Amino acid sequence: MAQRTVCLCDGKYIGIETIYTVVDGQQINIPQKLHELRIKSRNNQLFCPCGCGSNLILVAGDQNKR
Repeated sequence: MAQRTVCLCDGKYIGIETIYTVVDGQQINIPQKLHELRIKSRNNQLFCPCGCGSNLILVAGDQNKR
C-alpha cells in the first residue's frame, strides 16, 4: 500500500490518481499517463512532497488492472 499518494515534479504536485481510472470498482491504469510518470521516475524527476527532497520511485505494475 502506498504511504504517500502525491509527489513533486517540476514544482507541481502529481497525485497517483492521475494514472488510473475506476471502472466497476476495478482500478484500470491509463497506459500513457503511467508511461509518462515512469520516465520521470527513471530520470529522478519525482520528489517527496514533505520537503526532505528525496527522490521517489514509481512502483506500479505492468498489467493494466490492479
